[in-house]
Amino acid sequence: MTPTQFSSYIRPVTRTEYSDMHFPPGQLNAFDLNPFRDHMPKMFASIVETETAERKAILYWFFHRVGRQRVEHGWILASNAHREIASIVTGPTHKSRLVIDTAASWVCQATAS
Repeated sequence: MTPTQFSSYIRPVTRTEYSDMHFPPGQLNAFDLNPFRDHMPKMFASIVETETAERKAILYWFFHRVGRQRVEHGWILASNAHREIASIVTGPTHKSRLVIDTAASWVCQATAS
């Protein structure tokens, strides 16, 4: 975690094994998503849940701080191959779109046109 972003790999719901231990379907996925749950918009959470049903993804949350207050800019969901799956801008001003677009250019690979 940095002062401006938090990210994590999200295991698929179907993944049930980790370090030679077995878990019920969805438990590892829920564990990975837990740090984000109270902050992620419900609409985007629904996309994340659908997209990670059977495949691993990377979830990014971008923000900055003004004093002790967190100013959120938005979210990016990328495939394990670093291709953007979805993003949402949640910031208070039009500048948040620029933040998310710039962040995507750094954390996601460009797709061929």
